[in-house]
Amino acid sequence: MPTALITGGARRLGRAFALHLASTGYDIALHYHHSHAEALQTAEEIKTLGVACQLFQADLGDVQAVSCLVPDITAAMGSLQILINSASTFTRDVLSDLQASTLQAQCQVNLFAPVLLMQAFGEQVTSPGLIVNLLDHKLRQLTPVFFSYTLSKAALEA
Repeated sequence: MPTALITGGARRLGRAFALHLASTGYDIALHYHHSHAEALQTAEEIKTLGVACQLFQADLGDVQAVSCLVPDITAAMGSLQILINSASTFTRDVLSDLQASTLQAQCQVNLFAPVLLMQAFGEQVTSPGLIVNLLDHKLRQLTPVFFSYTLSKAALEA
């Protein structure tokens, strides 16, 4: 079976992507950070569709955890054919009160983790694969109240 990794797959859009891909025959590597109960529920729904689903907990703000995610998944489930970077962190801030720690945290989860996951995905993929990076409409309708989040998503788009 082909396998897809969906970061932030327990809730919202990530969950919808996971359920859709499962319904088309993909085994699912479901990443979550804090949403353990939701991840378990989503995994049970996925399994009723006749495909495999394994849960992978990782803090995408931790470079070491990010570096282990794809190798852990491939060891457990085989090579990945799809990577959907759906997980994100979203903090309200403006330039005038920007804290370096907030900017670093936003960039780690919303930019650095997806880039590192894309790199790891590319190293293990054995046939043509697909990477989807979720962005945000805020890139087209800029607002100053989510400065570091928007900056991190704009960098990912670039």
